[in-house]
Amino acid sequence: VDRGSERWCERFAASLLLPADTLLKDLRELGWSGAKISHMDKVGYLARRYKVSLRATALRLIDLGVSDPSLYETVDRLAQTDLRVGRPGGRGLPQHKLRIKELGTQLPSLLLEAMHEGFVQLYDVLSYMNVSTASLAQLREILR
Repeated sequence: VDRGSERWCERFAASLLLPADTLLKDLRELGWSGAKISHMDKVGYLARRYKVSLRATALRLIDLGVSDPSLYETVDRLAQTDLRVGRPGGRGLPQHKLRIKELGTQLPSLLLEAMHEGFVQLYDVLSYMNVSTASLAQLREILR
């Protein structure tokens, strides 16, 4: 697939998966004042919230006029770098380390504690963190 077609597909998917009114409401709840978004923390948060790629999120923010076009290049460069990090063969980081990189340690720790206390079921924790049971066990070991 050429880059133009891939970008068109990302833009199309982003317009469906990131509805403008909901996205702008979420941005305001995050404290967005209307200034151009250039920080990866907001882009990453929105990508995780809507379960879309960083690239699609950046394109949608650009299309809505809340980010400069340079945001896409930043996200694209970061995504390409992340693919080269980790295990040989370009497979990237192991799932449990990737989740810590994406979510930090506080949320996984809270979910594991809630599961231990019986407030959350194993299936829900696996679903919320999008990990396998093996990765969850490895995550638990790292967080101890």
